[in-house]
Amino acid sequence: MMNTDRIDYLLRKYHASKITAVEREELSSLLEELPADVLIVVFQEFMEAHLEHSDRALDMGDVERDIRAILNVDRGMRMRWISVVASIAAMLVLVSIGYWMFVPDPGGSDRVEVVRDKGKEDLQPGGEGAILTLSDGTKVVLDSLGNSAVIQNTDGVRIQVVDGQIIYRDIDERSRTKPLMNTMATPKGRRHQIVLSDGTRVWLNAESNITYPVVFTAEERRVSVSGEAYFEVVRQPDNKPFMVEVSDTQTSIRVLGTKFNVNAYRDQDDIKTTLLEGKVEVAHRTLHKTLAPGQQAITNVEKENVRVNNHVDVNSVMAWRENRFSFDDTPLYIVMKELSRWYGFETIYQGEIPTYRYSGKIDKNLTFRQVIGLLGATNMQYEINSDKQVTIINN
Repeated sequence: MMNTDRIDYLLRKYHASKITAVEREELSSLLEELPADVLIVVFQEFMEAHLEHSDRALDMGDVERDIRAILNVDRGMRMRWISVVASIAAMLVLVSIGYWMFVPDPGGSDRVEVVRDKGKEDLQPGGEGAILTLSDGTKVVLDSLGNSAVIQNTDGVRIQVVDGQIIYRDIDERSRTKPLMNTMATPKGRRHQIVLSDGTRVWLNAESNITYPVVFTAEERRVSVSGEAYFEVVRQPDNKPFMVEVSDTQTSIRVLGTKFNVNAYRDQDDIKTTLLEGKVEVAHRTLHKTLAPGQQAITNVEKENVRVNNHVDVNSVMAWRENRFSFDDTPLYIVMKELSRWYGFETIYQGEIPTYRYSGKIDKNLTFRQVIGLLGATNMQYEINSDKQVTIINN
């Protein structure tokens, strides 16, 4: 069992230059037993505790030498640790710890100045949940229903929650009267999945919605979306087409049986339809583009054009389904839009919007500050207030 209290005690003695030779050997042995990821956390907590009231600068070389000395790399340390020392040093410098962030030293050297953020607030990651609006206007907060519940029996269809997802099941076609429409919406910080009455599965990203009939009765299956959604459409024996309309854009997607992703947030210029399997036709007014797997249609509503990207990174597009952020030389303002949808904050820019760009694939289970740190956003100053507003400072 890991003796964290003893490790912390010995690290504090090392920091105060009061550790004995015997204790140093003991510390090295205790740390040697830790997995690399746990070792990083131990050093992060150690740095947080001892830098909180310090204004000294950190030097990457000094940090790495300190870690090597603590781990006793040159005196019997197993070789498997030598390769991770540099990574630990980099993590200590790049990752924002608590309410600390790191910015480049104006002198242009490898030194990094520790700068206190103006607030201690952090933002927790989002999770599963949505609001279901039934045909009679009743709103059901799905977060509160648990993993199993019957919501409503209507128009010959049972609406229920099974294993945390909404499922529509056809139970009595004879009682069907007229088509009834439901809407599922995910607010900021929530995502959810649904199984439509034909078996089609839909996953909604944060700040998205889908409107659909309780049961498909027409000659085609038609739904309307905004935000971002991933579809796995079930092919029907009569080849009844499945139509996805992008709200208020005169853009539609026609499919039979296929897997595809639609990114159509109202605050961005382009609608992006990415095909994973099967075949889809993207239409905007009189323009039509047919996609093959691995292609992406980019529809610009204002310019009224549709172009096809043959070199799309599908894994990056689908990162949200794997609970990850994925950025590739992405401008700061776009990064902040995506983060705001998941962490539920409003972005305020103090001064001009910085021109920073970021790359990285990061787990969505981390807090906002941890994500900013892992992106290496060392050149960005910001503060978070209790009203869930993030101010980017660029004076």
